[in-house]
Amino acid sequence: MRAPIALDAMGGDYGPEVAVRGAARVVNEGIDLVLVGDKAQLEPIMATLEL
Repeated sequence: MRAPIALDAMGGDYGPEVAVRGAARVVNEGIDLVLVGDKAQLEPIMATLEL
C-alpha cells in the first residue's frame, strides 16, 4: 500500500510557486502527493503548470 506524501506548499523561504513547481516534478515521477495550503493562492500556480 502506498500512502501519499503531504507537502505544506505555503511554507519555505521562496513561497508557494517554488513548492508547487517542485511538487509537479515529483508527481511526474509517479509519486502520490497532496498539497496543503491556501487554495486561492495555489490554484492559479497549478493552472499555469496544467496540474
